[in-house]
Amino acid sequence: MSTGAQLKVVLQDAQGFYFSGDKAAKKESDTTVRWLNTVLKDESCYRDLCGGKGKLVVGFNFPPKDVAPERAKEIMSQAYERIGREVDALNPDKRMAMAASLMRGTTTEGKLDRDRVEEKLYAGYARPHDPEQDAKTLLASPMLAGHPARAADGFDKLGSVGKLEAISRSNLQEMRDEIAKYKELHAANGMSDTFGKKIDAFVADVGERYAQGIASHASNRPIAGHILATSDREQIQEFAQALTNNKSQPQSVSHTSEYNTRYLKSHDFAFFNVYPATNPEMQKQMLSATRYLCEKPEIAGSPIAKDAQSFSFNLPGLVNQTQDGAQRLTLLTLRDPVRPTHGGSEAEVKARMEGKEGLASYSGGTPAMGTATRKFGTETDSYDSARRVFVKGDSLEALKANVELGLYKAAYGLSKGEKSVDPTQNKDYKLYGMLNEATAPGEGAAKDRATMQLVKLFQYPQLMVSGPVSVQGVEPFRPGQTQATQLAAQTTLPSVSATQLNQANQANQSNEQHKVQVRTM
Repeated sequence: MSTGAQLKVVLQDAQGFYFSGDKAAKKESDTTVRWLNTVLKDESCYRDLCGGKGKLVVGFNFPPKDVAPERAKEIMSQAYERIGREVDALNPDKRMAMAASLMRGTTTEGKLDRDRVEEKLYAGYARPHDPEQDAKTLLASPMLAGHPARAADGFDKLGSVGKLEAISRSNLQEMRDEIAKYKELHAANGMSDTFGKKIDAFVADVGERYAQGIASHASNRPIAGHILATSDREQIQEFAQALTNNKSQPQSVSHTSEYNTRYLKSHDFAFFNVYPATNPEMQKQMLSATRYLCEKPEIAGSPIAKDAQSFSFNLPGLVNQTQDGAQRLTLLTLRDPVRPTHGGSEAEVKARMEGKEGLASYSGGTPAMGTATRKFGTETDSYDSARRVFVKGDSLEALKANVELGLYKAAYGLSKGEKSVDPTQNKDYKLYGMLNEATAPGEGAAKDRATMQLVKLFQYPQLMVSGPVSVQGVEPFRPGQTQATQLAAQTTLPSVSATQLNQANQANQSNEQHKVQVRTM
């Protein structure tokens, strides 16, 4: 978005001009007024703007005060159409100085400090993105630099989006092959009718939950128009800082981790956390838990911001959304439980890696960026984020396949691991009990808790969308809403695919008091 275009957004409610004749401002005012008279003199609005004086003059109000306020706004709107183009036509080293002078000489409703400038731009900024360019930036990231799919025949002849799709297909096939291997091990060890059936039932349910799941973007500041990529938000902050000459430390647009800034280079994407369908109360808890709602997301314990809100979209609807007649570029990363947000203490990391029941063994240390290793009994579970990246439709299948692979591997490794004198203390017994609870008939909070406990043992998914995402018609969630208010918002949420989300929410509301099943093996 050009300097002139951003200036028009900031001054879209302009009421008139007044350039000060004070000694400190007169030199700048004279230069700006002279420039305005030159660029506007052939415009149809110029006569109405200048009134009886015939031209703009320092120290006077324009349009004249006898012009009705609504008409004055119309005149200024017409004037700024031309002004915006002329600002962009200036030499690059002069554009911002002229824009700042114009802002100081334009009368508006309320003071235009940096916060107000940013607020206006966040509401009116929606820079179109080129999916090919965004994909090219990702492909140049350290994470994907050495991916084995790059060595395949014909890879270099593909476009940037096509290359990402090839990497995604390779990752998905690799998971399928590993799942097939562990299914064979289960069959060879008599586990198919016990663990195998439970895992298959659970994975089918997880697939349905993600098919009815949500992608949610949380923010600690108001969002009125579009959810923007990190690079766009940073550009807004830089523009506002230069326009207002406010050199103070900018507010954090988000706590973007080292993983995203250096390793993945995903600044040209808008970020969404991905949640499978659960009961409304659990959904509210998950939406409220993200640190991006805090005043300072990068600081542990920071309070929830007063303007905190999140926007949730039907997951398949957002993944399959089209833009200019083509499927939109979306990227899913199945972040590992070591540092899904690259923060937290060693104790928190260990708790995530080993799970609530301590099913895995994690030795700690400092793994290389995007990697993690732990043990499920005899099996080593190694994570490499480059192998857990998926685009477009592959994302929905990968959400299910990653959990399937993790459970088959964990069940096999734990069944071969050390055994306790008390069979109920064996880790494979505990895993089976969790699966039993998560696959119990009906719906209920206990079943949802068991499901999320297992899912979070393997993934913290994040969806990235190329370009701005409109929030028009999407009901925001705000922390602190009452349960009744949130339920009402969920059942009327007009997201990309409202019908599917409504059906999911209605189903999740039933049978809240489902009895917890007794674990048996």
